[in-house]
Amino acid sequence: MAQVDAITARISYRDVLSNHKLSGLLVGFLIGLLGGTLNCSRSPVSKSSPDYMKAVEDARKAKDKSFKEETTSPIPVTAKPSFTGLAYYPIDPQFRIEIVAQPFGQHDTVEMLTSSGEVRSYLRYAFADFPVAGQRARLTIYALKKEGRVHYFLPFKDSTNGTETYPAGRYLEVEIDSQWRTVLDFNKAYNPYCAYNRDYSCPIPPGENFLKIPIRAGERYLEVKS
Repeated sequence: MAQVDAITARISYRDVLSNHKLSGLLVGFLIGLLGGTLNCSRSPVSKSSPDYMKAVEDARKAKDKSFKEETTSPIPVTAKPSFTGLAYYPIDPQFRIEIVAQPFGQHDTVEMLTSSGEVRSYLRYAFADFPVAGQRARLTIYALKKEGRVHYFLPFKDSTNGTETYPAGRYLEVEIDSQWRTVLDFNKAYNPYCAYNRDYSCPIPPGENFLKIPIRAGERYLEVKS
């Protein structure tokens, strides 16, 4: 059976699934690394401040180190000797966007196909309507509910897929506070694990999350040859 992808591993760590191969330690590390510690009730760090830029740079370095050294890394063992780090766009503050998400009146269930042909169920939880790259865009935020807790998931595609970024799309970590405020930080957009290893099973972004504009932020596509 295919391994479970990073976003599902994140949810699994919190109590939803059990068949992933990431260690609890690494998953917890990646949750904080990729934005899981967002607290919208506090004043956010200025997106153009040196602290913000350094935080993103440090997170990228830490992830590269983890992918290089951890036994639970999606990078195949045979490819690790030549692996020097992931490919990223330069950090661009305009791609960190603070918004108020709009909840759907009814949380319909969506069946997402994965790269391995499996199907996973998510809830259409809220949508984000926001300006980016000089245009308006809209993305749906999905969720899993378990024992009173909500875990958010934002997969998306854009016009860079297949040329500059992974063809099947990328993922974004989001948290939503009690006032529905959230931050879409595309500088932290990341590739699913199946971009580096076909043994993983990755949810494919639904058609409603296909953007016709380029999102030149976050991780680029890096072909890993084992």
